Amino acid sequence: MSVSRTVRVGRPVRSSKAVKTVKDEINDLIEEYVSIEGQIAELTLKLKDIESETYEKMKLIAIKQYTSEHAEAERYKPVGKSSRLIDVKKFKNMVSESDFMKAIVVPIGSAKLFISTKALDSVATTTPGEVKPETIRIKRRKV
Repeated sequence: MSVSRTVRVGRPVRSSKAVKTVKDEINDLIEEYVSIEGQIAELTLKLKDIESETYEKMKLIAIKQYTSEHAEAERYKPVGKSSRLIDVKKFKNMVSESDFMKAIVVPIGSAKLFISTKALDSVATTTPGEVKPETIRIKRRKV
């Protein structure tokens, strides 16, 4: 389902009556947003419950796959993410000193274990984040 809204952009509103009307519209939009956000959270929980119950029932009758009219369910074991680490000493012995220095990266967290923040600041380079266009963040208030 796609919902689109037409937003008119023009001169800033000046009259207090018009400002109140726009504020009322903003209020309605924000309230609709948090309402939908709540519905999504409830539906997400319901989906998890359905997945869990389906899994248990499929396990109960020892089936790995089931196909209904509109969907298919499959029991499977997810594979965890693997990781690879390079032995620094062995790597250093395999490449030239200049190539080693180009390749090596020291995580800030690791460096903090051995040197002070002041010393770290003197050797670290900071790259500023990308400047992105202005946007909006709407979040539920704690009441």
